[in-house]
Amino acid sequence: MPDSVTMANYNISFSGQVENPGDSTQTWVYRITKIGEPFPQINLWVLVLCTDPKHHVISSTGTGTVELGICPSCFSGITNTIIWKDLNNENVNGFYSFTIKGCFEPADIPVFLSTGNTLNTGLITGPSCQPMEPHNDKFYIL
Repeated sequence: MPDSVTMANYNISFSGQVENPGDSTQTWVYRITKIGEPFPQINLWVLVLCTDPKHHVISSTGTGTVELGICPSCFSGITNTIIWKDLNNENVNGFYSFTIKGCFEPADIPVFLSTGNTLNTGLITGPSCQPMEPHNDKFYIL
């Protein structure tokens, strides 16, 4: 599984996942680092989540504005995403996370990154559609 992807001079890396068995949730953590001073600048980035079973995001962290649901600039048919919008070279560097109900095996998931009018695509480690049994508050670095 790809633990990092570089698109348009921005590196997105998978930092790990935390299982929270007390409330049957799982938190996925990513880090974005810009390389130099990319131009055009980042607008947003997106992770594609499952629809069957549907990943229900209950919280998130990171700069920008978070939107859940359909990504209008992504490929048609993608109906469950988490989008961090309102990003630029000054605020993009840092950690981003989201917590979903349930625990899921890691898998390759689509990631999108928008700069100017260009939508870049790649794959990164994220939650699969395959539920798993929670473990005892373990932190996994893959």
